[in-house]
Amino acid sequence: MRAKLLSTVTLGLTLLPTPAAFADYPEEPWGKPVDGKHTYCYANMTSSEQEPARYAMRRLRDTTDMTIEYVGYGCGRYFGYNDVTWFSDNLPPGVRGRYVCDDCRGGNSYKGSVYIDFAELIKGEDDWSDIRKTTVHEVGHSVSFRHDSTSAMIQGEVPSTHWRWRSYSASDIDDINRFF
Repeated sequence: MRAKLLSTVTLGLTLLPTPAAFADYPEEPWGKPVDGKHTYCYANMTSSEQEPARYAMRRLRDTTDMTIEYVGYGCGRYFGYNDVTWFSDNLPPGVRGRYVCDDCRGGNSYKGSVYIDFAELIKGEDDWSDIRKTTVHEVGHSVSFRHDSTSAMIQGEVPSTHWRWRSYSASDIDDINRFF
């Protein structure tokens, strides 16, 4: 009887829904940011490619309690001084953007790189929205946000040009603000 009760309680707890929120154990090894200041630089982006990256960093700054700072020196994937280094890259077919944690230790992200494939992003409709959604999405990964279906953290092309696809969910914003 005791074993049956224990297995029923365990099954019940397993089936409880969990929100897509700030990741204690992210699905990818991104890690949480070390502090509330997020610095960034551009490794190889043209000025027109830098604008959507700036947009994404401003979205993080304007919707959370994080401080964002552009630092133009010491930019590089492994040797740089920034939390986020931006790259324009030719990614595998169908991949629009990617965040890679270059220095993750102890559950924290000390440094990461965002790769954006602009050629891939301009293949469909709503290019302006798709590019900005993708840059906001990848910056979200740099602060440990997971994929969801209600915000910029949705995967793939934007369903519409609505601003929600270029914004973070209230849950993600609350979680990052509570962390810092």
